[in-house]
Amino acid sequence: MEAVRAISESGEAHKTVEVAFTVYEERGMHGAKHFDMSKIESTQAIVLDSGGPIGTIITTAPGQQSLKITIEGKPAHAGLEPEAGINALTVAADAISQMQLSRIDDETTANIGVVQGGQATNIVMPELKIEAEARSLNDEKLAKQVAHMISTFESAA
Repeated sequence: MEAVRAISESGEAHKTVEVAFTVYEERGMHGAKHFDMSKIESTQAIVLDSGGPIGTIITTAPGQQSLKITIEGKPAHAGLEPEAGINALTVAADAISQMQLSRIDDETTANIGVVQGGQATNIVMPELKIEAEARSLNDEKLAKQVAHMISTFESAA
């Protein structure tokens, strides 16, 4: 904002300056998803959203895709007949143990950040919800990682 104020007050000729603010980046880019890019005329941008020391210049940003996975098992009484159930956690554990996660290569990462499930200790877990993401500087690598994650869950089911 200080830069915009200084440009405005300088009286010097300058290119058009457009400023946009978005919210909720860390939980899925909710602000940016609803941003109307047709209102922006600029072909270049400076984005002020990064870690590191002040003055650090970031020249690329990864693409990101979120995944929400629901695994449906089958409830059963864990003490009386656990074999009658299908434990959603066991299915998830099988998939996750075969999945490439964390740093995939120098451009790609993948993470499972949220796991929710279960109702009680005496019930075979009937449902498990997972929230995951993949990020990459390369769109093809991103698509490949997402496909890998999805197919791993599908194979385990």
